[in-house]
Order: sequence, then structure tokens, then C-alpha cells
Amino acid sequence: MPKPQRQSLADRDASAISSEPPVAAVVTPTPSFSASDEAVDTVAAPTPATAPRAATRGRVGSYLVAVEFDAARGAFLSDWSLGGQEATFAGWIASALDDYATLSTTERASRRTPRAFQASPNDSGAKIRTFDVPVDVIARMRTAIAADHAVGEWPTESAWIADAIVTPTEHSRARAGGHLPTPPARLPGKLRRI
Repeated sequence: MPKPQRQSLADRDASAISSEPPVAAVVTPTPSFSASDEAVDTVAAPTPATAPRAATRGRVGSYLVAVEFDAARGAFLSDWSLGGQEATFAGWIASALDDYATLSTTERASRRTPRAFQASPNDSGAKIRTFDVPVDVIARMRTAIAADHAVGEWPTESAWIADAIVTPTEHSRARAGGHLPTPPARLPGKLRRI
């Protein structure tokens, strides 16, 4: 039986971008069977269920020094132990970004943290940390950044994300009596309540 023709990379890219399911080139085989054959194999076109789904998560990143990153990871663990709902660190980050985006431009300006290494993050030991978060959270974050720019505040996306993470970290530290737990080298993928 002949195989279906493969789509070119350009055709697959176009199909992935469009909202319609990809159209595969289907070669209809010429039936050639003997009396003992009961059926002829056919090649089915992809259905919407097998079509690629639109991305629901995106990636954002921020330069963070180790102490900031570890404090955020400790805040996530502390919040969970105190009854928090976010079972993953990425979920905690997404919640932090979303909460920060709901603040007014004035409130965000008052919480802005001076970034001593903004001119040269690599000299300070800061590393880019990336997080997979829902695309709707990213859209709200970027709308909030544009609102900040409109009123004369000019945080970079990286600095905005760092400020969004520092705020709940400090709130968690206060709720935990001033001390956050030391996170393990690798956080669990998802926490579960027993």
C-alpha cells in the first residue's frame, strides 16, 4: 500500500499557525486484493481531535540572583504548607504575575525594586530564569507593562517579572514569621496534600 505524501515543513508550519486542522496529502490506494482479503486499508485525513492544539502556555523569563530565586522557591513551599492553592512553582509564578498585573500603575511603581545589576546582569551572578505560564497571564502582564510605560515608568519585562516575584515572596516571608524554608536543589514537579 502506498504511503501518504509527507507535508513540507512550510505546509506544516502554515497548518500549525492556522486555526483549521492541517490538511494532509492523502494518496488513495488502488485496491488490489485477492478473494481471501476482507478489507482494503485506507488512509484517513486528520480529524480536529488529532490536529495540533493552540498553545495554552508560554514562556517568560527574568534575570534573578540566586538569593531572589531561592527566596521565591522557599515562598512557594511556605505558601503551600500554610494552605496555599498553587501546587507547582510555575503555578505560583503565574499567580504572582497575574496578581501584580492587577495592581494600578501607582501601586506597581511603589513596589518597584531597584535592580543593581540592570546594566550588566552577568557581572552580578544573575541568571535568566524562565517559567512556563498561561498565555492569558502573559497577555495581562504585557498589558500592565504597556500601562506602566504610558505613565512614564519604564521597567523592562525582566525587571517587571522580578518585581512581581519579589512582592509575594516578601508577603510569604511575613506570613511565615520572617523565615522562609530552604528549598531543595530541585523542587517537586507537583505537590500533593496527604
